[in-house]
Amino acid sequence: MLPEPSKATDPEQLFLLVGLNVTKEKSITLALDVNNVYVVGYLDAYQYKYRAHVFSDASKIAKDSLWKEAKERLPIITAT
Repeated sequence: MLPEPSKATDPEQLFLLVGLNVTKEKSITLALDVNNVYVVGYLDAYQYKYRAHVFSDASKIAKDSLWKEAKERLPIITAT
């Protein structure tokens, strides 16, 4: 049986950020929804600028609150 979904509204409680680093210049951070462990997006660096990629079907709070430091926000289009 699965636990009750989180009713939190604080992004820090709703998403688990997992950093994967190859080198300082090559890294990616995944955002996982704590309720279902789905990847909702990721952050990478391109030409020394952060880019946020969020799936088009992610929640509004994910789209609005994840990675405010990113200079670019690129949607990931999902098939329906």
